[in-house]
Amino acid sequence: MPRAPNPRNPPLIKQTRIVAEFERRLSVVEEFESMVSANLQRAIRLRQSILLKAFKGEL
Repeated sequence: MPRAPNPRNPPLIKQTRIVAEFERRLSVVEEFESMVSANLQRAIRLRQSILLKAFKGEL
């Protein structure tokens, strides 16, 4: 008797496409995460620089 397909698991080719799309999107998210982190560090340095100049009376 043939086995009925499992409705919870798509065919392997579809699973492969899903994983590939997931990895592509994950790499985009990781790139944005890196950009956000770099911009946050830049904002922190800028704030410190502005505060330092303000307290020195240079603004």
